[in-house]
Amino acid sequence: MIIQDNQTMRILSIILKNRLLNSSIVFFVFLTLMSYGQEEPKTHIVRPLDNYYSLSLRYDLTIEELKSANPGIHTPRPGDTLVIPVRGYLEPVAIKTDCDRLRVRKPVTYRVALLIPFYLEQAAVTNWAKKLDPSNISEVAPFRFIQFYHGFMLAADSLRKQGMDIEIHVFDVDHQASKAAKALRDPVMKRVDLIVGPFHQVSFSLVADFAKKQKIPLVNPVTTRSEIIDDNPYVFKLIPPAESQMAMVAKLVRRDFAGHKIIIYTANKFQGAETVERLKNTIETDAGYLRYPITMTDYQSDSISGFMKNATKEAPNLVIIYTEIETLPAALLSKLSAQRNKYAITVLALPNWERFNNLETKYMLDLNAHIILSSYVDHEDENVKAFLREYRSRYLDEPMGYACSGFDAGYYFLQALSLYGESFMRCIEYINFPLLQNQYDFEHLNGSGFENIHWKILRYANYQLHDRSIQKY
Repeated sequence: MIIQDNQTMRILSIILKNRLLNSSIVFFVFLTLMSYGQEEPKTHIVRPLDNYYSLSLRYDLTIEELKSANPGIHTPRPGDTLVIPVRGYLEPVAIKTDCDRLRVRKPVTYRVALLIPFYLEQAAVTNWAKKLDPSNISEVAPFRFIQFYHGFMLAADSLRKQGMDIEIHVFDVDHQASKAAKALRDPVMKRVDLIVGPFHQVSFSLVADFAKKQKIPLVNPVTTRSEIIDDNPYVFKLIPPAESQMAMVAKLVRRDFAGHKIIIYTANKFQGAETVERLKNTIETDAGYLRYPITMTDYQSDSISGFMKNATKEAPNLVIIYTEIETLPAALLSKLSAQRNKYAITVLALPNWERFNNLETKYMLDLNAHIILSSYVDHEDENVKAFLREYRSRYLDEPMGYACSGFDAGYYFLQALSLYGESFMRCIEYINFPLLQNQYDFEHLNGSGFENIHWKILRYANYQLHDRSIQKY
């Protein structure tokens, strides 16, 4: 591994460790990442009123997983014995395609450039460290993205243990175009196989032009701006756009809610009207068979009466609440919860409810609420536990969001290089690894780059969030 600016990087590490030497940290034995665990499957004797949907909720599985484990049983009947599969930890998916002939067959050294805003000129002046409040260290510029760097390095080390040879060249590139230009003048930049960063718009634009000219894959793990992939087939954007939720919702309805009465709620007739209409059309077009027609209502005009007029007692009701206004969920959820003894209700929250602070967990539990997030770290997942143990042990720090996103970006793209080398972009649709925060499912338009379109779907149940995401395969 090759690190630029070694002296100032050591300063960062010393400050980070010194501030935490007195912290109370629990250490665990490190479990190898990406391990595979498998238990014996369970069985279930079908009872009256049991069906694949109710059993998927009971056992926290998808309907597809249950059907795959029980070929030949299209509709469970009382007395049938069903196999209940137990999820293990996924190995990378191998699919027989023309990409098989592109797999790397001999050892190769891969070079990666990390362009991260470390603000090393500030870190080199250590007087400020004496007055630093450790609880606010993430707000100090030199430490804002250091967890991304640490997570990426853990991913690289994990793959080195598997035999991959990696050179990592780290450059301090922030919002200043001059720093980006300086990094691009380094001779190694024309020889790297992958560039990750920078994270700021102006400097990223400069590097994107360079990457396009040199035909080097370039990853942006932090931006929400879809325009960065326009007219540049080498750019990867990792945060999914809100527009891609529609296709995900249609797949969710097809999988779990085709027999439900679907009611779409908005704050009023005008807010997001075009988006909601597209959502309705996408579900109707892509979700397949729907038992009931979709109806739409708005809270400003109808309040809870909009639900009462459109809901049915003959089947469960799926209420999709689409709002950017935090006051709507607070008002509507309590009213829907009051009706749950009369109606079977599931709520689907769109588009970005994680920003809302006044959500009552009780109502979300009462209404079997599903929420869609661009990222979520399940602390009960064994891969996550292993990552947390290793991170705490190595860095004497508590990993936050950037640590996980750094690991995910590193593990995915380094593993992709390990499998396919410089051809990995041609095989991206067949590359699928279990990650910490979210799955990558890239959409590629001709002439443009790659945009992740996968969202986490989480369900409130038993005072926990359960992963109900649509799997890539």
